[in-house]
Amino acid sequence: MHRFVQSQIHYLKTLPAPSQVAANGLLIFDRQIYQKNPKVRSWIDKWSYKYGVNAGERLKDLDFFAEHMKQILKKIDGISHKDLTIVCIGGGSVGDFSGFVASTLKRGLRFMQIPSTWLAAIDSSHGGKTALNVGHAKNQIGTFYPAQDIFIVESLLSAQPASLTVDGLAELTKIAFLDRKPWTKTFLSSSLKNQKLIFRFLKPGIQAKWDVVNKDPFEQTGHRRILNLGHSLGHILELHHGLSHGKSVALGLHFSLLWSHKLGLLKDSEFNRLKMFLDKQLPVEMILKQRKLPPLSKAQFLKLASKDKKASLHKKFYFIFLKKLGTPFQQEVSLQKFYLEAKRQGWAK
Repeated sequence: MHRFVQSQIHYLKTLPAPSQVAANGLLIFDRQIYQKNPKVRSWIDKWSYKYGVNAGERLKDLDFFAEHMKQILKKIDGISHKDLTIVCIGGGSVGDFSGFVASTLKRGLRFMQIPSTWLAAIDSSHGGKTALNVGHAKNQIGTFYPAQDIFIVESLLSAQPASLTVDGLAELTKIAFLDRKPWTKTFLSSSLKNQKLIFRFLKPGIQAKWDVVNKDPFEQTGHRRILNLGHSLGHILELHHGLSHGKSVALGLHFSLLWSHKLGLLKDSEFNRLKMFLDKQLPVEMILKQRKLPPLSKAQFLKLASKDKKASLHKKFYFIFLKKLGTPFQQEVSLQKFYLEAKRQGWAK
């Protein structure tokens, strides 16, 4: 089993020189940022060894992995594999793919990440997990292989379209709801919005994510399940309606608060405080503004819910509720009860 070591996180204003990242490195990069960001393109061109990929779930498809590996092996042919480092610059799918390459190529190479999206910067690059998809089943093959170094680059993240801010803010809100440290109260009362809000609380949010991961790095004790807050419904909306992961999680957070309140786990005052924040920063109406999402049929909902790898063979899974800020509560619920609550809230019929 790979030794799980917490990544060294470097907060930078601009991209570091390639020589400062890795003296002997292969850069795996997202072709989209290469095409759209001239400064990133200039930086990528400085790398002697590089491999461009198209971001998205197709990149993680097991059926195409062998061809990727053949091309990567050609790229590094003739260079010393001693101290070779795999470096990736891109979002979550590029990080998942590159991490799997690093964990398996030559039985494991040094790995570094430069997340280019808010979602990757806040969430996926810090989980220590890699993944490939099998057919339509997400993340069925993977390894626990944290990046030794993660570079959080302000200029790179600031260049994202404003529409992607919601995705990062949803994951930052999730980890704030789970954490008990003083920053979370300041976060909830902040007058900042969008990118300014994320920048202000990026460091404590990342540390909070690591605190959870380090208590259960290999997903053996069940503690790490709390990171699924907002994800149970979120994954269904993502799969069925094609919403982005972050927007789906935002809607899932609303769902979790409402269900927690209905069951009496979340008292009125705390519910109103957390719901007020969501309505201000991640309102349902804003997320759904440009598209209408018809409720799923019972068959559709249960089929998608049962596909989630978190659901057991007994048609039950652990749903993450909230009792108050910083106090998540795991409870095993049946898929039937999950469906009935989704129906009550209008997501299913």
